[in-house]
Amino acid sequence: MLGLCFVLPSTLGLLPNTAPTVAMAFLWAQRDNPLLWVIDAAPLVLGLFGYALGKSQNRLSARNQGLHKQLHAKVAALKAANRNKDDFLHNLSHELRTPMNAILGMSELLLQSEKDRQNQEMIKIVLEAGNNLLFLINNILEFAQISQGEETEDPQLFRLQEDINAIAEEFQEKCRSKGLQLHVSLSPAIPALLMGAPQRVRQVLQNLLGNAYKFTYAGEIHLFVQRLDVGAGRIKLLFSIWDTGIGISAQQQVHLMQSFHQGDGSSTRAFGGLGLGLALSKRIVERQGGELWFVSSPGEGSVFYFTLVCQLPEAGPVPLPQLPERQGRILLVDDNELNRKLVRQMLAQSGARIKDAVDGQEAIACLQAEDFDLVLMDLNMPVLDGFSATRMIRSGLAQVRWPEIPIIALTAQAAPEDQENCRLAGMNDFLAKPLKKQSLLAHLQAYLPLSAAAEKGKG
Repeated sequence: MLGLCFVLPSTLGLLPNTAPTVAMAFLWAQRDNPLLWVIDAAPLVLGLFGYALGKSQNRLSARNQGLHKQLHAKVAALKAANRNKDDFLHNLSHELRTPMNAILGMSELLLQSEKDRQNQEMIKIVLEAGNNLLFLINNILEFAQISQGEETEDPQLFRLQEDINAIAEEFQEKCRSKGLQLHVSLSPAIPALLMGAPQRVRQVLQNLLGNAYKFTYAGEIHLFVQRLDVGAGRIKLLFSIWDTGIGISAQQQVHLMQSFHQGDGSSTRAFGGLGLGLALSKRIVERQGGELWFVSSPGEGSVFYFTLVCQLPEAGPVPLPQLPERQGRILLVDDNELNRKLVRQMLAQSGARIKDAVDGQEAIACLQAEDFDLVLMDLNMPVLDGFSATRMIRSGLAQVRWPEIPIIALTAQAAPEDQENCRLAGMNDFLAKPLKKQSLLAHLQAYLPLSAAAEKGKG
């Protein structure tokens, strides 16, 4: 029994200083009765091991707390990096779109005024190259947002027929110059008004029609839109884009929907591109509750399909605000002189009178001193940005003459969240740069009822 006394000191050492002495005395008192020694010593031994286990748990707990702090720090660093990435994408979008706005806008105006056919052809080349560059910029930024799960867009009222017509008009000229025929068909069973994400629909159609145009040398391209199902306030649509192009081999089809994959990745490939359009389109469609697939054979062309679920509006069209008959005075707020010159050129024949302001603070001063009927407001400006200026106007803090004046955002930040931020700030509408003259004039017609004199000047 005395031998057992020598097994315990290493464990007893874990206890307070007096514990080994008490324990040894206890064991010596039971030395003549082995059975009692076992029975009476059991609680003591268990207590000793429990104490050792507690010490181990404390050490593990301290280690876990350290790991938890490290993990928390890493998560915080990742969130900060993600915020930096968001800021970078927004700034990149703004910095790229701002010069593209001037390039494309001025080229469009120059084409309308140019009479010489050779000059017109050169301007068309500039416009086509600029639009191709803008398309790539939009796809890259959109892909980055969707990859991070940041792409969100509240359903909005739109007319599918108008969007289809606009896209068809965009591709008709391209197809004619290449000797192709473009046919577009929209089922009459589709309601005129839908609720959904029109910007996403346009983006997918532009990607798929762009591919059909790129890979078709001769023949035709067709766009069909059909109604598949209606029920419970929703409608399911089927879009079909088929062409008589070169087709896709079975080997290429395996990887076609992968990001940055080219059907032909060689240095001698005949077609350019980033290999991003189809992957982006598939993600957009799936996030909208639809599917995208295709059927193709080499030399026989391709057919791309995608479905889309849209909501049916409960009421009719949202009526435009009833504005008083005004004199057509517009306050143009933009810190970029090229952008202001472009807007002035686009509105030169509208009959409206325009005054410039270079930031939000100057805009508020103008609205305090003079009467205006409409504000075209840039977002990113020094001194006072467009968001802050609009909030001050709407809240009454700016003490302008007409706090309810229509305000349309003119911005190079075209993401859905930017549109939502504009709405929350109190803006009535949103125009993305690069501006299109037709779209700008349409917004003016909606928000700015011109006087008879202005209508006369328009003619």
